[in-house]
Amino acid sequence: MFKKILAVSFILILIFSLTSCAGGNTDTASSPSPSPASASDKQDEIPPGEVVPPGQKSPPDCIWTINGTVEGSVDIAAEQGLPGMSVNYIFDLLFYKTDGNYPSGQYSGSIYVHTKLEASDAILNLLKNLPGGMMDTDFNLEAYSLRRLFIMNVYNYRIFEDKFVWLQIFDESGNSVIPASDEYASQSRVSLKYKSEGGALGIDIQGEKILEMRFIIEPNTAMGDAFYTTDTGSRKVKIYLGYGESWITGEGTLTRQPGGEENVSKYLAELPSLGDKYGVEPTD
Repeated sequence: MFKKILAVSFILILIFSLTSCAGGNTDTASSPSPSPASASDKQDEIPPGEVVPPGQKSPPDCIWTINGTVEGSVDIAAEQGLPGMSVNYIFDLLFYKTDGNYPSGQYSGSIYVHTKLEASDAILNLLKNLPGGMMDTDFNLEAYSLRRLFIMNVYNYRIFEDKFVWLQIFDESGNSVIPASDEYASQSRVSLKYKSEGGALGIDIQGEKILEMRFIIEPNTAMGDAFYTTDTGSRKVKIYLGYGESWITGEGTLTRQPGGEENVSKYLAELPSLGDKYGVEPTD
């Protein structure tokens, strides 16, 4: 019994590690990027940094999508002082908008997060010299969050720079990252509610954390005129996510699909669902 109580207490202490997707006050409500009235007025203008070729350009009702999946593992053994402990994570992001000649504008989307605390080896090592059983118990712990209908804004960075402050973020090497003047950028923070998926001794997790999220889209110069003169186009998106005291990074894709009322209606009718993809219910 003592062994079980010790193990349960230890896991409860580690729950924060499982759901700590970003720093910040968990009471803070989700806060999409600010959307000043003047930003929407500039949707039909050529944003600074854009060089649009003569002739065909993307129509005003294009379908724009931003998606990306970030996967990885954080070794928390050093932080907790025990070997054999880590957090594995998956962030799946899907955003879209159905208007505008350019990638800038307001996007709707959803965010799925899955985290798994691998704690069995660490706990069994902690308990190995104590009497009793439980050596076959699974002490790993899993939780997920699915946030729907989150709104974020993408700006040409020159426009963003005129209106807002770009908060400091870091790349994989710890270097500060600032978008170039001809890149598009998004900066937002979202409140995520977590729900447990079974695991360690039936403990149920109900938590809420703030995720800091940044997108930087490669500039028009990387794509050239083809981005506007072909039926479809895509650009790479660098993803930065606030995770605890650090930033984790990954890559996504901005895609321009053909517009038109028929195409837009079909896309919205067949809108991808992260809930269906992972077989989970929303937690928001």
